Amino acid sequence: MRRYWITLCCLLVLVSGCSSGKVVDVNERGCEVLDVSTLKVYDRFFNYSLDLGFDTVISLTAYTDSTTKFNEYYAVLEEKFRYYHQLFDKFNTYEGINNIKTINDQAGIAPVVVDEELMDLLVLSKEWYEKSHGAFDITLGPVLSVWHNYREEANELALLGLDGNVPTYDELQEASEFVGWQYVELDEENMTVYLNHANASLDVGGVAKGYATEKVAQELECMGLTSGIVNAGGNIRTIGEKPNGEAWSVGIQDPNDPESEGSLDSVRYHASMSMVTSGDYQRYYMVDGVRYHHLISPFTLYPADTYRSTSVNIKNSALADILSTAVYVLPYEEGSALLDSVGAMGIWVSDENKAFEAEHSQVINGSFIAVSDDLVQYMYYMK
Repeated sequence: MRRYWITLCCLLVLVSGCSSGKVVDVNERGCEVLDVSTLKVYDRFFNYSLDLGFDTVISLTAYTDSTTKFNEYYAVLEEKFRYYHQLFDKFNTYEGINNIKTINDQAGIAPVVVDEELMDLLVLSKEWYEKSHGAFDITLGPVLSVWHNYREEANELALLGLDGNVPTYDELQEASEFVGWQYVELDEENMTVYLNHANASLDVGGVAKGYATEKVAQELECMGLTSGIVNAGGNIRTIGEKPNGEAWSVGIQDPNDPESEGSLDSVRYHASMSMVTSGDYQRYYMVDGVRYHHLISPFTLYPADTYRSTSVNIKNSALADILSTAVYVLPYEEGSALLDSVGAMGIWVSDENKAFEAEHSQVINGSFIAVSDDLVQYMYYMK
């Protein structure tokens, strides 16, 4: 299991300027997001949990005026992440919830009534399948299930000191026959989802955590939080700016040393922003020295191998999650163009021997890093 480094910081009491009550934004839920200057006296609070779902550590850093207020924020974060984990889970069922597993179990049998947020995620996913020209595809479930089964088998064999196996192309090709949006019927009026072939299945792993992170951040904004960070296992969403005027700093993990507290570089900014990273060092197994990770290209049906990681910066965390998945499987030029089309910024990390032409790039600790033009000003080492 991958280890996560958690730093528990001391409580810091600061005093800001006078309260202005300035509205700096209106989020997607229609809530007014206030300027951090509304905080007259504030403390820095932090808490985290290992059991909120999504197989990761989830934490909240918040600047607020009391322990009571922070605990209110954190209780909502806990409740919402548990709910979204259950809603998007493809492995388990939960009483009173029709989730991804429910939809997959009813494939070829009957439509499933879903709640508004699950429908919203599926509609968003279909939209970005089209915009990414198939690079982001939640209907890839049958192929991803094949790889998941081989990875689970490999983990068991590793305990015996044995190598795992790799699925054959024929096996993957057979599974891919049931991939595609022609197998998915979304009825937004009646709020139903129907997979019209028994072998079709959905896998929303490329968007679920980012979607949940964004929804939780918006909920906290609606509750009045003006300064904080929601961190869902590396899916980062900042809220507002730091009360003391310092920049938020988010590190780019070294794929050759993912458990290190150090980073290849860091991104620094002063406003609400998301950064989501897709990398080959999180879920994988080895066969004959070759890494087989979970980021499967819908074009080749095998793990994409151009990059070690791709990171995307844009305010909406769901969109950042989608885009980081899509650009991971796309050539650099196509991925860069996709990000430019929505005003997102990207960071591509590859092994030094797989360097490619990019206007802003350099080698750090044996890794080649390319950065979107607009992002260079926010970087630390690459300035």
